[in-house]
Amino acid sequence: MENSQKKDQLTYYDNQVADYEKENGLLKRGLTRAYERKAKIILKELADVQPKRILEIGAGSGLMTYFFSTLYKEEFVALDLSKEMLELAKSRITNPKFSFVVGDGTKPDFADGSFDAVIGVDIIHHLDDPRAAMAEWKRLVRPGGKMVFLETNVYNPIILRNIGIEHEVRAFLNTDKNLTLWPTDAGWETVKVSPAPSYTPAGPKFMVPLFHLVDIISPKIPVWKRMAALWLVSAQKK
Repeated sequence: MENSQKKDQLTYYDNQVADYEKENGLLKRGLTRAYERKAKIILKELADVQPKRILEIGAGSGLMTYFFSTLYKEEFVALDLSKEMLELAKSRITNPKFSFVVGDGTKPDFADGSFDAVIGVDIIHHLDDPRAAMAEWKRLVRPGGKMVFLETNVYNPIILRNIGIEHEVRAFLNTDKNLTLWPTDAGWETVKVSPAPSYTPAGPKFMVPLFHLVDIISPKIPVWKRMAALWLVSAQKK
């Protein structure tokens, strides 16, 4: 991100800490089924790597990090530009193998090859130069390591809620073509972009069984599959 954009986004998220997880209808944030599913999807994609050290870019308030802390037993570093958000993340996670670092996800200050995987959710569309960031992520992983991201799908109608929101506008670039091109240009190999098995929101709780059924059925319907809420983006370093 450019310096001015980084500053604007940092200010926005620092100011949102108190209200970030307030209930917002079907799209509420919190320690919900939605974030647990995302953590499981990413870990499943990393199964072939058997990572011993993972870096999460843009961990924010730790909504997904929390579920990683219950599902993943190796070393994990949660990185975010906002100290305020990370303090909230840290407060909810007790796993001693999880650490929290304030830093720039486009230029992480870690040694070459110091991670087995770099992951994140809804991060790519916040970047002015995704190629440059992905090249940095490639530097951070060992040979054979992977990047795995879940990213907003431009073909899902819910993206329309981002109209007029400045820090979300690049989400409209999230075609499968672009999400394939950017990591390829950054030097990653075995790039895969596919609709994620995540189609429905988190709640309310009484509707979870119905939502779960929709998630099972949706991948079998081509048009519906194309409109999944998220893309699953993965690539490997040779």
